[in-house]
Amino acid sequence: MKLQIHHFLTLPRVYLFYQLLRQGTMLLIAILLAKSQLGTLGIGQYEQVWFMGGALSFFWMIGLQQGLLNQYPRLPAVEQASLLSMAVAVYFAISAILVGAIVWLPGVVLPLFSGQASLPFFQVSAWFLLLYLPTLLTDTLYVLLHRPIELLVYGLLSFGLQLLLVLWPAYAGGGAASIVTGLMWLSAAKALWLLGLAWRFGNLRWNWAQLRGWWDASFYLMVYSAIGGYITVFNAWMVNWQYAGDERQFALFRYGARELPISLALVSGLNALFLQKVAGNVQLALPDIRLRSTRLMNFLMPFTLVLMLTSRWWFVALFSREFIASLPVFNTFLLLVISRVIFSFPVLNGLQDKRIALVAACSEALFNVVLCFILVPYWGLLGIALANFFAYGLEKVIYSIRLQRRHQVPVSAYLNVPVWALYTLLLILAWAAQIFWP
Repeated sequence: MKLQIHHFLTLPRVYLFYQLLRQGTMLLIAILLAKSQLGTLGIGQYEQVWFMGGALSFFWMIGLQQGLLNQYPRLPAVEQASLLSMAVAVYFAISAILVGAIVWLPGVVLPLFSGQASLPFFQVSAWFLLLYLPTLLTDTLYVLLHRPIELLVYGLLSFGLQLLLVLWPAYAGGGAASIVTGLMWLSAAKALWLLGLAWRFGNLRWNWAQLRGWWDASFYLMVYSAIGGYITVFNAWMVNWQYAGDERQFALFRYGARELPISLALVSGLNALFLQKVAGNVQLALPDIRLRSTRLMNFLMPFTLVLMLTSRWWFVALFSREFIASLPVFNTFLLLVISRVIFSFPVLNGLQDKRIALVAACSEALFNVVLCFILVPYWGLLGIALANFFAYGLEKVIYSIRLQRRHQVPVSAYLNVPVWALYTLLLILAWAAQIFWP
């Protein structure tokens, strides 16, 4: 029985389930909070604290994690233990620096990262952020250590407790401060869990050469993540600029500018697993990337197609008729799955060709800005969504050309082109039917 469980609960399956659990928990909390006693003000305060956590982490966390996934498998066991401990120490140090900057220079740092002049429940929120940010590393360490069962237990406990600590106060009449306090204590427990991992599997022996190797593997990825995060910020800025701060238009865009949580979870999970796999041998990893991406396409793209064709009925029922103007934006954001299922980036990363990520990210951001200014006067909010779609597509085109010309890796090596092309055609036709013949 034990062998059967280990055979079924493989690392790829568990990590994908973990990502689904993360996205599903956040979605469920958002839906249930709207029906609780917390009220709009309390929900806004809770969301502002969470947003600050994302704003403080997007520009370094993803890049460092991807660099670690690429660097760690290349090292002997002794050096792996050293790098693991250093990674934990670096995450705690970066978190302390960022939160310290908020505490000592709130008038400068808060507007820079969030556009807000204050942070709700400042002291408790600062402690929460200090303890929460390092724990973003935990799931990556479990992937590196190949411990799917422990990752599953960690995910069920942490997200289950998160759900409880958010919803219990909200439905019991408590305020947002009670929720953030509960999350602070949960983050303290998760931080201790992370330190326990470092104690069990690490070896705190500072090695500047290893640290520099990790930095070299991560730098371009960090810049790439920062530029990608900037696009999201620019989209919100563009709405305010075009509609002179009209909060209704901003709300309409935010409700429409949503990718499917299941899509984001599955794609991010496979990206992390592919980054680790290509670090061993890129050529051996290519058939697996093609196979798994085909399976992902066969699930995600028909599902997206059905959602798009039926969106005019279920979208209004899920939200309200007030948000019907968000529907074209939502259907356009569904098209992003076309580029998401192309896993050219892990292949380039495995080939140690990281500078192209910076070139692609800058091109994507610039293209997005230019297209927004061209399309928004004619298409409004839909123009912003279309600019995103074309910009993300440009990024994958740049990657594919680089792989073909410099590394002689054709698109067909990592993507099932006929299957992808058929689904892409069907999705675009369905999108056109929804937009031009509603």
